[in-house]
Amino acid sequence: MRMWLVLPKFLCRKHLLGEHVEMHMIYGALKKNFDKSLKGLSDKKFINASLTKSRHDELAKELVARGYKHNSHMNDLPNNHANFKSNINYVESVYELVRRCPECKKRIFQNIFG
Repeated sequence: MRMWLVLPKFLCRKHLLGEHVEMHMIYGALKKNFDKSLKGLSDKKFINASLTKSRHDELAKELVARGYKHNSHMNDLPNNHANFKSNINYVESVYELVRRCPECKKRIFQNIFG
């Protein structure tokens, strides 16, 4: 699981849908108190569980803007989300997406440089 935290319009279809699903996975892990699995992801700075709902909502807004249906709304986070805060480096996420994904690279460069 990973939170990219880049602007959703930068994400290709695969990464947009993937990160959206991962927000639901994080939410489910929080609800079921799977603290051990979340701790490792938080320690590696892949997730900040406190941002799960707000990130989900940003991604959902982009899904709708692209014409996808979104019916998987998220309720407030369980209280244990504060245990899994980490600083995700936005710049590193952009570089990693550019390195990994030609479609994200294209979207990022188009949105930044026109």
